[in-house]
Amino acid sequence: HPERNQSIEGGIAWRSGFLDIDVTAFRARLKHEIVSTYDGNTGLSGVANAAGRSRRHGIEVTAEARPTDSLRLSAGYVWLNSREPGAMPGTLIREVRRPRHSASASADWTAGPASVGIGLAYVGPRIDTDFDLFPAARVRLDDYLLANLKLGWRILPDVEAFGRVENLGGARYQDVVGYATRGRTFHAGLKVRFGD
Repeated sequence: HPERNQSIEGGIAWRSGFLDIDVTAFRARLKHEIVSTYDGNTGLSGVANAAGRSRRHGIEVTAEARPTDSLRLSAGYVWLNSREPGAMPGTLIREVRRPRHSASASADWTAGPASVGIGLAYVGPRIDTDFDLFPAARVRLDDYLLANLKLGWRILPDVEAFGRVENLGGARYQDVVGYATRGRTFHAGLKVRFGD
């Protein structure tokens, strides 16, 4: 069966000369959720529809400030309560790979041909399923904080040289148990704009 989702959300927004704030509450019900399966006897994995309904609700808050023409600050936070059917009929357990808390913040500054930006992203602890264990077991993935840095210099009106560092602090983390993620990564190049 295809997944079916029923959701509702509502929010309020506040705007001023240099500050915008949005608060949104949401609720969702997911039926026939597609989940991963693993047969310990044959070693085969696949997908199937989960019985019952997954339930998610939470609140998202975002804010953006422009204290000067050259500086933009933004931040966001999400609180999520996400549950899926457990092994016992009628029970709900914490859904895998969905953090209860996540947040981000960024600052972007420009002055003449130069631009600098820094971003932070926080992902709270999550639950995952470790299929390397027999029988498969639910395990905890630790929270992590990532920092990114970007620099730019406009050489010509439509040409900018840039440099970017992702995972500036070299954090070691996992989004899926058993799968490594990239460490500190460097990028550099030119951006060329065509047309208006």
